[in-house]
Amino acid sequence: MKIGGKYRIFETLGNGAFGKTHKVTNFRDPFALKEIQIQKSTDTSAVDTELEAHENLPRHEHLVTFIDHFTENDNIYVVLDFCEPGNLNDFAVSEKMDDVAITRAMKDVAHGLQHLHKHNVVHGNVKPQNILLTLSHGNKPVFKLSDFNLSKCSCSKDLLSTAFAGNQPLDAFVSGPCGLTLFWAPEYKEGLYSSPGDVFSLGVVVFALFSMRLEKKTLCPAVKSTGGERPLALCSDDEIETAVKATVSDSVRGIVGRMLAVDPTGRPTINDVLDTFE
Repeated sequence: MKIGGKYRIFETLGNGAFGKTHKVTNFRDPFALKEIQIQKSTDTSAVDTELEAHENLPRHEHLVTFIDHFTENDNIYVVLDFCEPGNLNDFAVSEKMDDVAITRAMKDVAHGLQHLHKHNVVHGNVKPQNILLTLSHGNKPVFKLSDFNLSKCSCSKDLLSTAFAGNQPLDAFVSGPCGLTLFWAPEYKEGLYSSPGDVFSLGVVVFALFSMRLEKKTLCPAVKSTGGERPLALCSDDEIETAVKATVSDSVRGIVGRMLAVDPTGRPTINDVLDTFE
């Protein structure tokens, strides 16, 4: 099957909350193709403008390279570099990540976010499935952010409200209408995407790597409360502080606790996060 005039689908890699991911080829090189279902309320012209800006973003070693995008059959297609080893979720489940490995992943992702924020781009959906791996010359994993801002293409405010509604069981946040809302910042339920939200989400990723709480082979960070287990975005500062103290390594506990502040104005910038490693 040929799509976009020059890409042939080699295999379908998986189904996400918004569509499918394919491995494709232009008859020479392999790429990852994101097939995103467009909500009826989505302004496709605004999405095109945003995606074109991403194509012009300077390349960075901790960002998956944005190759191309096009609209076809009422879907948006985004072409990205193909990363063979997979994503952080699968790597963490199959490989034991010690404190050093988790810290390396945190720093790599923070560098990728720093590059995005420097160019006024908000990722909006930092989670283990959107952190891909390549291997360095020494066969050490290098972590790269993917799919930045793509949730905006297909996630309306109504879906956001539904995703965070009520006292749902924890697995509902994995399989709900917006996918892995477990990693989202509290303000996302109002449709407010900003750089502090990316900082919160990275904090949740680090918390998830230390806790290794799994739901159907998926990292499932949560805080225990009187109402059961809940995503960090629905917890108070006190609940989060208690959970971080019990879970996160001493080496990054302080900065992770600050990253997970409920109030976005109380969080460090991504530059502040990286400064802690200097």
